[in-house]
Amino acid sequence: MVGFRRVALSGLVAVILCVMLVGRVGHAAEMRFALVVGNDEYKSAKLATPANDAGLVADALTAAGFTVTGVRNLDQATLRESFREFLGQVAAAGPDAVAVVYLAGFGVQFAGENYFVPVDADLARCRCATPGHAGVGLCSAAGCAARSCEDRYS
Repeated sequence: MVGFRRVALSGLVAVILCVMLVGRVGHAAEMRFALVVGNDEYKSAKLATPANDAGLVADALTAAGFTVTGVRNLDQATLRESFREFLGQVAAAGPDAVAVVYLAGFGVQFAGENYFVPVDADLARCRCATPGHAGVGLCSAAGCAARSCEDRYS
């Protein structure tokens, strides 16, 4: 069974630690980018804190000198496009660019892989996509054409 977990406050702590590490003196010339996603209006549930959490993280990252792209309540297509645009922005900045991605909303872990869920996903029929960067993939909003996550990985 696919286990659902809400992205926890530990993610916020990890971002703050990352910002502290990258905020060391002597790195003022590096380009810093952050993608901050707050998904709280799912078809099946409304979450209380992701938008607020994402806003607080975006403010902290902006104060640390990051160029922040903040987005909210993204469906699958818009989420994928936001990731593509963000990765293009980071790639264009060169190899010394620093990138942070913060995701607040529903997450799914299956067979040791982590997935972020877009707001239009049918959580009862969630089909796992191929994992993307850093072991994080996106769940398909289309649901399962013929097989569930359990079937796909068996």
